[in-house]
Amino acid sequence: MIIKDEVTYILKMLEEGRITSDQAAKLIDAIDISESVDENNYSAITEVVVSMAEMSKRLGQIGAQIGKNIVDEFVDIDAKRERKTVEKMAIDLKDDGILTIETNGKINLYRKTEGDKGELFITYGGSKKELSSLVSISNNNNQLSVIVKNILKRINIDLYLPTVQLKKTVLLGKNELVNINDLHSSSLEIVTNSGGIVMNQANANKYNIATSHGKITISNCQGEVLKAISTNSMISLINGEFYNGCNVQSTNGSIYITNVKSGQIKGISTNGNIRMNQVACQIADLLTTNGNINLTQNTTYTLDHCDIEAITSNGSITVFYKPTQQLQFDAKTENGHVDYDKNVFKLDYIKRGINKVIEAKGTKVSGNDSTKKCICKLRTYMGSITIKKDDGGKPNG
Repeated sequence: MIIKDEVTYILKMLEEGRITSDQAAKLIDAIDISESVDENNYSAITEVVVSMAEMSKRLGQIGAQIGKNIVDEFVDIDAKRERKTVEKMAIDLKDDGILTIETNGKINLYRKTEGDKGELFITYGGSKKELSSLVSISNNNNQLSVIVKNILKRINIDLYLPTVQLKKTVLLGKNELVNINDLHSSSLEIVTNSGGIVMNQANANKYNIATSHGKITISNCQGEVLKAISTNSMISLINGEFYNGCNVQSTNGSIYITNVKSGQIKGISTNGNIRMNQVACQIADLLTTNGNINLTQNTTYTLDHCDIEAITSNGSITVFYKPTQQLQFDAKTENGHVDYDKNVFKLDYIKRGINKVIEAKGTKVSGNDSTKKCICKLRTYMGSITIKKDDGGKPNG
């Protein structure tokens, strides 16, 4: 191993008195680690060597020998831990191809900038012989299948695709990240148990994204229909167009939807906040059980008509409006209050019932843009409702 030989030689010079401990430390820092170990392990080795060098100042030749023995043992253990096999192969996928990957390790998909052949990299922390018995690879009839047969073995898959429009893509992970960058597929399914999902610049007619214990981040994507579900983490949907609708659900996490165009948006969270900012849609249904809801509409990004229904059981609702936007609200809270700017909104209806129940309907009367109309139906049972001017600040929650 390269680093072991170099460290041993430096310690030998230190032992023979040809260099000082400070010089030994500088030589260790100058070692090229690109072909040996990763940066974190290298830093740990350096700390051990420098400590041994300092000890040799006090103990002389005996200290240098002890340091040499410790580092030899440390590097041997590290080499065994970091040993890995990387298999590389060319793959052939054209338009309307089918891609299937199933593994317990990381999945990374990228688009090549040139060439009509793809490249597949399989990384395993064991021998090449063992790897061949663990992975089943099939690449024929415009189909690529990479299946890890033993789900207890962590095997990472990196795939570089040519510029093709796939017919179907199925990515099944277990406990590691699934990372997609610039993928075109008519159908895209990503399912992982305890790993996060990061998707950027994808284009698909139908998305089906799900994870049990990981964060979902979807950015700069477009297509027809999106469905994203996370059981115990948050979902972020940023800069996208989903023409026929998107359905985003999180059981124990927050939902953030920003700069998205869609015919219909559904956001459901059981124990998290929901924030929707600069969204263009005809219908938006937002529901959370134990969280706040924040809505910000940008007039330059709003369709001619938008109906928003926001409901929370135990949280507040805040609607931020633009000065030129036409907005109507229909608000009801059972244990809170309704706040609005009386100089901007005309109250069409108000009813105060028993147990602090308040029902109010209002219409914005100043600076209305009659070509763009937003109607908000707002309901909370244990919180307040606020309709306020968007001053460019960051919404709460």
